[in-house]
Amino acid sequence: MSSKSKINIGLIGLGSWAKKAYVPALAEIQDFVSIKAVAAKSQKTRDLAKNIFKENILIFEDYENLIKNSQIDAVMIGLPRKITPDATKIALDKNLNIFVEPPFGSQNLSDEILKIASSYNKIFHVDVELRYLPVITKCLDLINSGALGKVLKTSVILECDWFQHASDDVKKTNEFVKGLSTWYIDLIDLFSNHNPKRIDVFGTSENQIDQISFGNVLIEYSDNYIGEWNFNLNKTKIFNLKLNLLGSKGQLETNLLEGTYTFNNNKNDSSYGTIKASSPTLGFVGMRESIKAFIEAIQNGEQSLSNATSYNNIHILLNGISKSIETNQSIKIN
Repeated sequence: MSSKSKINIGLIGLGSWAKKAYVPALAEIQDFVSIKAVAAKSQKTRDLAKNIFKENILIFEDYENLIKNSQIDAVMIGLPRKITPDATKIALDKNLNIFVEPPFGSQNLSDEILKIASSYNKIFHVDVELRYLPVITKCLDLINSGALGKVLKTSVILECDWFQHASDDVKKTNEFVKGLSTWYIDLIDLFSNHNPKRIDVFGTSENQIDQISFGNVLIEYSDNYIGEWNFNLNKTKIFNLKLNLLGSKGQLETNLLEGTYTFNNNKNDSSYGTIKASSPTLGFVGMRESIKAFIEAIQNGEQSLSNATSYNNIHILLNGISKSIETNQSIKIN
């Protein structure tokens, strides 16, 4: 990282995710950043912020007051999705560097935010942290070298027990699945330079036919590239996350949690290796790398790899997923 002047940061929200990921990651690079302000709705959380950051912190109950009344260079927004767009829009209006957790609620406001941010003169970084994993960088390197040939299909496989945390309400549960898909369809979209044209969601549940806990999301692109997210959220005591790429010259299999990869080409040559994410894990693999990319983007004055333009496809696809779940039909993407 550059040794330029410190970047002053305001944390909007200090929930469990911010405490697990943002705070320790920023503490590791305190020569380059300084947390100057925190906005939190509850008195308990504001008291916690005072305890964590001692006297060198401004505490706000309202995120609008933090954005407008503190001397900061950047905000990191970790709020419930229904209010994330409002906080983000205020930060855009204040011309701050922005790190924000997807997905976004409020369709119309989210569309407006992404349109503004696509030509923003500050950094707009969407936290889709899996694309910053070192093993994903290795995949991109192999593709760019021509070793894999044309990428024909990407499959992302998730097995976990996260369904136990879902609501019994069918609509809320299906929204949970849609929101969860954000990080996995981002990986699918990462390996295509073309636009999506159709999306299908095939899902069911062991308990209730209208409630999705396992299935797949299938995405067709204009260049005949196919993406598939396969998920089973009912796997007790199992946590697997894998990404497989099929190319015209070979195939690449990765374990995203372990950082392992195996590449086999059509000539029966193979290579393999391990490129682990940094440790210890802060919240989820890739979080430290994502936060570092945000800070480096500010220092360099260049948008990160998860900017508004790259995220716009994901935003569109999430709307398609929602419609496909609601109608049980294939959805054409305009």
